Amino acid sequence: MRPNLRSRLERIREAPPLRPGISKDPRGPIGKRDHPSPGLPPQALDQGWVPFADLVARRTQRFPVHPPSYDKSLDPALQVLLREIGAWAAEEATLPKEGLVFFDLETTGLSGGAGTLAFLAAVGRFEGPALVVDQYLLLDYPGEADFIQTLLETLGEGANLVTYNGKSFDAQLFSSRCLMNGFRPPTFRHLDLLYPVRRLWGRRIPSCSLTEVERSVLRLDRGEDLGGAFAPEAWFEFLKEGTWDRVGRIADHNQRDILALLKILDVLNRIAADPATAEEEYPFDTEALAFSWRRLSRPGAVSLSPYSNEILAEAPQRASALLNLAVSRGYVVATLVKAKEYLATRAYDRARELLGWIVQHGETMETAKVPRRQASRVALRAQSCRLLSVDAERRLGDRVLALEWTERALSQRDLLPQTFREKLERRRERLQSPPH
Repeated sequence: MRPNLRSRLERIREAPPLRPGISKDPRGPIGKRDHPSPGLPPQALDQGWVPFADLVARRTQRFPVHPPSYDKSLDPALQVLLREIGAWAAEEATLPKEGLVFFDLETTGLSGGAGTLAFLAAVGRFEGPALVVDQYLLLDYPGEADFIQTLLETLGEGANLVTYNGKSFDAQLFSSRCLMNGFRPPTFRHLDLLYPVRRLWGRRIPSCSLTEVERSVLRLDRGEDLGGAFAPEAWFEFLKEGTWDRVGRIADHNQRDILALLKILDVLNRIAADPATAEEEYPFDTEALAFSWRRLSRPGAVSLSPYSNEILAEAPQRASALLNLAVSRGYVVATLVKAKEYLATRAYDRARELLGWIVQHGETMETAKVPRRQASRVALRAQSCRLLSVDAERRLGDRVLALEWTERALSQRDLLPQTFREKLERRRERLQSPPH
């Protein structure tokens, strides 16, 4: 240990306690303490918190849950939304729910810098028909080593960790605090639900915060929940004044986050297993899911580890069904892709019908109100007009109609990419010239 760190720890041990009942010696073994109380007020004991390790308290709660869609095993198709599932599927024949570990941290800051530490953790696991949630609360700074060691023992090695934005924050912070306390960070397979949520609802809801997803997708209301943004202030208040009310509410918020992860994973699994049925109850971006499956249908997708051969074999059929569903829901890009498929198979009437719909209705879509997306929609309509112009010229032999479609494509030329605009202008010049 470096002299400066040793001297700092000695000063901590020799200093008077912050408040009665709180020891400053971080060296005591887990479960052993030299004072009768860990500093938990009566309200905390009433809420189920008990002393567990030196300056660490624990609360265990069991929540009977209705059988989720993955009551026996996760659907293998879920790996299209969560690639890490594929690595798990490659190791085990089934993906049992008992192999999942739901994890969430509350911290002293949102930046994740060196001065930020976790003071509250929740770990959820299935035990039969119930979800058991263990929570661990750090009662003061010197107990962090015991807090970290407790979490390491609870999580275990190689867990299938389910988080929300955990890859960017929780896991990174936990690993850094492990290293700063002399522990080797654990290895685990990380199922971060934020990424599939963004894919399926990023264009449909105001934000992809966990609270917003609960409200807009799951249709759940937490009532007077004290949000995680208040966590640092609540814990610092507890350290300084010993007041429990707000840190107790943060603990309840932390526990609800675990239950929210359970519900979100259930919805994602339902969507993976039966998109059309799930979309009726939880409307999602069918276009985004269709394109996820289409990427696996392309030549060379077999090299995109870790997708299983079973999923790759199903990809073309699933992609086609989802593309049709997206077209029926009015997604413009999906409609244009479907129209191109019709043109390639010489289903000209169907192609013209879809392309005409894009030209007529594309500008009325809600996303057209956003300037960046408006330019994208204009480009899509212009592409549709161009395809209709090509069809009119080559198949119908109607140069006048072809010119009309080209003019419509150029009607908002200032919003078109320069290269595409120049191609349309050359096409217009050619159509305006007498045929050779």
